[in-house]
Amino acid sequence: MTRLVEALRERLREVVTSHGLMDKEVVVRAEVLSPEQAIGNPGSDEFPLARGVERLVEANLEGYKGQAYTGCPRSFTGTLRDVLNLDLSDLGQRGVFVAVSNAVVRRLGLTQSTIHCRDQGPWRCAEELASSLHANRVALIGYQPAMLRALARRFEVRVTDMNPRNVGRVVEGVAIEPHSNNEELIEWADVALITSSVVANGTMENLLQLDLSRIVLYGVTGASAEALLGIKRWCISRL
Repeated sequence: MTRLVEALRERLREVVTSHGLMDKEVVVRAEVLSPEQAIGNPGSDEFPLARGVERLVEANLEGYKGQAYTGCPRSFTGTLRDVLNLDLSDLGQRGVFVAVSNAVVRRLGLTQSTIHCRDQGPWRCAEELASSLHANRVALIGYQPAMLRALARRFEVRVTDMNPRNVGRVVEGVAIEPHSNNEELIEWADVALITSSVVANGTMENLLQLDLSRIVLYGVTGASAEALLGIKRWCISRL
């Protein structure tokens, strides 16, 4: 059974090789962004970025940028060959790898939306997503306040989160469940919206074995998973 991150690495290796980038002297930097730099002022401290619970690392490849959420922010400088040889069992290095892979697919024109939206952008993103769905039951894997508010007004919703401080809270009339219930919720739902942070944090390595027809990643972290693995993603960021 191929793990999500290993499948992503193999596809990235193929793309980098086919475009002649493997041995090119390319400098890639991953810089840790402050909450203000990453998300601006969204008007709520419920967002993990606003609270500093998670950070964005940003990779810059020839002026093309890619970001990834991580709880273990790490800086890095090296070539794409170096990136492909990182130890992906280390969450800090994995965050760097995902940010870089997002920069690569942006550099190659395989996707857009690799930089997090700011200020009121997350709220607009959530409203547009909710209004586009055709479903009765929606699972939200990873509590995100804008998403939950928009979804709870329209659908029967269940939500999980990894943060034990959130589990058991009732938000928008919905009780937040532990992330150990993820697969149960995905089976229950017509559509499962999954934070694309799972690509960087390693919490859903079996994602490719699930029914991808009912799964949508949301956010910038999943850009390369969308472009290279064909997983559906929602992100309205124009950055």
